[in-house]
Amino acid sequence: MRPQLQRSVNRVVFQRNPNLYFKISTESVVSVLLTDSDGAQFEEGREYELIDLGSRFVDPATHQRRERLLADIVNARLSLTEGWYFKDIKNILGKSTVSYTDMARALRTGKKDTQQYTQYWGFNTLVDMCTGDVAQMLLLLRDIVAQAGGAELFRTPSTTIPLIPEVQDTAIRRLGGHFLERVAKVRFDDPEIRKRVWNFLQSVGSVQDEVQEGTFDLGVHLQRIVQAIGTVAHWEVQNLNSRNVKGNPPKQPCRIEVKDPIEFPTPELEIIYSQLLQYGLLIRDVRGKSRSGAVVPRLHLRRLLLPKFRLTFSQRDNVGLSIGEFLLMLTDPAKWERHMCTKRRRTFKWGHQVLLDE
Repeated sequence: MRPQLQRSVNRVVFQRNPNLYFKISTESVVSVLLTDSDGAQFEEGREYELIDLGSRFVDPATHQRRERLLADIVNARLSLTEGWYFKDIKNILGKSTVSYTDMARALRTGKKDTQQYTQYWGFNTLVDMCTGDVAQMLLLLRDIVAQAGGAELFRTPSTTIPLIPEVQDTAIRRLGGHFLERVAKVRFDDPEIRKRVWNFLQSVGSVQDEVQEGTFDLGVHLQRIVQAIGTVAHWEVQNLNSRNVKGNPPKQPCRIEVKDPIEFPTPELEIIYSQLLQYGLLIRDVRGKSRSGAVVPRLHLRRLLLPKFRLTFSQRDNVGLSIGEFLLMLTDPAKWERHMCTKRRRTFKWGHQVLLDE
């Protein structure tokens, strides 16, 4: 909905009334304008209550509720499937018993005899992957069934249950790849904003020479940012250990934590950041984290992407960034990736002259 129309409708939707209320569903809170046509800002808890499913799904305390929710949704569909012998998704997928740390160690060694530890499978993996995107999980289950032999295979008790890990692993990792392919097709709605972002990225030298203005669009840049985050996180699994943890296990980051309050020196950077949230590539954890008296957000990589980048679902570690590094990531993900994938990271400060220098 266009901003002007949103602000006009908001005058009615956000009006406090004991007999009338509205439910607004959207892919991200950043796509909702919380002002009316006069520019008045709505106050959370007074004019509206925010339920952020993404944030709730990345909260470790909700794991059991997420498990029950997904099992209830899928099993309800299985119960309505005529001639389907198996009715419990937990039995169909089984349960992976490999710990996150053992998986990280196996990912680090890359040896063939540890392959069973690096496969993504089991109903518990499905629960770990879900960040409120239940439709994506149902698509994944459909792909797993198809890869296992199709619906006819499940009409007889002779089927090998749970399904073999290799079949599940292939479908799970493919899901993240397909999701990123769709992201690359995202387009700017407003041609003026598109031109502004294009000019900004050109001014700091982050647009590749072969990319022309007519072929550049938002999705390609968002895809590059996410791929760079995945590459850096996997590099840390391969090369860094968790601090202050017994046994020096591999570091297992699946989120970004900015060490400073996020402030954008240009409106174009804020646009790029908001689009990462709007399209669910990063999930903002509203709990945040307190650093030096300021609350800074945790930004989780969408969890269905973790298998694609060969990461674990552990929430213990993070990729820590200064505000300069965070802004570089939004501006030039390739240069940010090179900067981060080194054991001796130099201090980085934001500035166009720094961005242009190798």
